[in-house]
Amino acid sequence: MADILVIEDDVMLQRVLTRLLERAGHTVRLAADGRNGLLEFRERRPDLVIADLQMPQLNGIEVILMVHAADPALPIIAMSGADRAETLGLLNAAQAFGAVGLLTKPFTIEEARTAVHAALTARRDRATGEAAG
Repeated sequence: MADILVIEDDVMLQRVLTRLLERAGHTVRLAADGRNGLLEFRERRPDLVIADLQMPQLNGIEVILMVHAADPALPIIAMSGADRAETLGLLNAAQAFGAVGLLTKPFTIEEARTAVHAALTARRDRATGEAAG
């Protein structure tokens, strides 16, 4: 399955996402802030990045910009749980800067599962199309 990097400062959400993703057969790596997330990304390129937008060190928008610049084909799912207006603004910015999926906290297990599946399917389809072309 996929190697997924989760960049999230909330330990409970890290645990929930890890459990969900590992049950689906994925390998999960965790980073508690943007700076460590970028280090993990550079060390071993994952198949998918899931990044919170509001974190210490580097925020999620900065992480998305840097990851997208290094690997434009890598799918990124952005998460935010700020107040509704702020969340919509952050998620729209994340999408403009390269995120392919968006999760508004709190989200359901099914919403997370669907976002991960869609992001990984799009990556596989893109890779298959490039190999055939």
